[in-house]
Amino acid sequence: MYKKGLINFGSPKPPNPISRLAATESVRSLAARFILWSCVLALTVGAASAGRVEENPSGSDVPLIVGGIVAKHEDFPFVVGLLDAFFLEVFEDPFLAQFCGGTVLSPDWILTAAHCVIFDLEKNLPAPPAFVKIFTGSNNLKDESAQILDVAAIRIFETTQVGRSPVDSSFGDIALLRLAEPTDLPPVKLEFPFAVGSLEALGEDPDPQATVVGWGARMFDENEGPGDFATLLHRVAVPIVPNDACAAAYDTVGVEILPSHICAGALTQGGVGTCNGDSGGPILISDGNNGWVQIGITSFGFGCANPDFPGVYTRIASFRDFLERVGLEILEFAQYGTGQGLQSDVVLVNRSTAETASGRVSVFDPDGVPIPAEGLFPAGAEDAARFEIPPRGAMTFSTDPGAPLSTGSIRVTSDNPISGVIRFSLAGIGTAGVGSSALARAVVAPARNTATIQTGLAVRNVNSFEIDIDMTLQNASGQPVANGEATLPVPAGGRVSQFIGMYFPQADLTDFEGTVIVRASMGLIAAVALELGSGPGEFTSLPVEAIRD
Repeated sequence: MYKKGLINFGSPKPPNPISRLAATESVRSLAARFILWSCVLALTVGAASAGRVEENPSGSDVPLIVGGIVAKHEDFPFVVGLLDAFFLEVFEDPFLAQFCGGTVLSPDWILTAAHCVIFDLEKNLPAPPAFVKIFTGSNNLKDESAQILDVAAIRIFETTQVGRSPVDSSFGDIALLRLAEPTDLPPVKLEFPFAVGSLEALGEDPDPQATVVGWGARMFDENEGPGDFATLLHRVAVPIVPNDACAAAYDTVGVEILPSHICAGALTQGGVGTCNGDSGGPILISDGNNGWVQIGITSFGFGCANPDFPGVYTRIASFRDFLERVGLEILEFAQYGTGQGLQSDVVLVNRSTAETASGRVSVFDPDGVPIPAEGLFPAGAEDAARFEIPPRGAMTFSTDPGAPLSTGSIRVTSDNPISGVIRFSLAGIGTAGVGSSALARAVVAPARNTATIQTGLAVRNVNSFEIDIDMTLQNASGQPVANGEATLPVPAGGRVSQFIGMYFPQADLTDFEGTVIVRASMGLIAAVALELGSGPGEFTSLPVEAIRD
């Protein structure tokens, strides 16, 4: 799967020579899961043993991390370790269980690399939350006073093309872990909200430097792989390498360096950088006030601290939209319409029994450009799209059917769980209610095209970058329809919306009944299907379901 030497830097330490097959049946199944996980990550694991680990005094200049020194917990309190729950259960040792790093993003969320927590690479599925624990509160993996926290949910940024490794297409090597209980550790600062100390400002520095932190291997042998794993957290300064120089290096091994990457390492000199066990941890720069700003996430490299290949990190600023969703309840409606007799009612319900739900309704035109809500909803107030819904309460936003024709998509964000529906009312035809759209990479919906009934399909790009969507028409037997294929570009935040016959103008759709499949080239989409006739009551929504190949 990977070219020789090319690795993601997330790897468990080699376990003690205990046969997992001699364990209980339940542990056996966990072992099988862990073996699969390791194969999926396809990582090179060195033959280090705990006896080889020797720590240096804090502040020593003895080369460690690769090429660094011990990092004090008080300097990096936001850095956490990811532990394999199976190893932790069997060996009762966080040192042996630690396989990746992460940072505290908020009291409820941990930021890490997607490849650390991908369980099924072919389907890009995250591991079950119970498979991962979080080590916090200490820089020492042997510290018995440290906290070990449970994970309640795992979210990965699903842009890696199905069937390709995160190294081959690392555009989406970022993930969020929701903690079962909040932590009181201070959160890390992220790059994109800060002007001082930002990555762009580094371009004015003739010798830009960053700092990487982790519990990973402190040495790497080309034949033996990584070794000498640390029990104490380590840090090292690494020079930022321009993306064009980084791309020239990785082009020799067939790996694409993307705008969503940051590269860092000592080109021609080597000797400093991240290694196995450091994945998911931060690359940081100074905030100019004795603090740190995280600009990236440790992702992959060719060997460790290689003089010819800098380490590659996920650029956090490329994923602002994904990160800003943290802690929010978000409903996506791929279609709304108003004017010329059409009215859309956004009906929201607060599902909480104790908390008020506060948020807003955001409206976008077909190109993803925001539309002022006060110009759409007849209330006309400056905060027309903002809401506060009491516990178990409801609220409705209605468009003006007498206004000029307007179509697009709607996103609802709230600080507490809500549910919602758009109720379409079309004069002379009837009313249809459409729930919020589930996010998926690929969806399928039923479709008809007859003399009196037509299916319309709206697909919204919920990502902050342009994508292509591939559409395929199939008959009722699941067979492809001649000329029933189309590829359309969809701008960031934009959407396409047409009747089936308009998507496939060359296909013979006389009395057609079947399905339409939509696949995104990367990222996620939201979709809605509506069936429209010419007479009263011939207006209804259709199911749109996520599919996995």
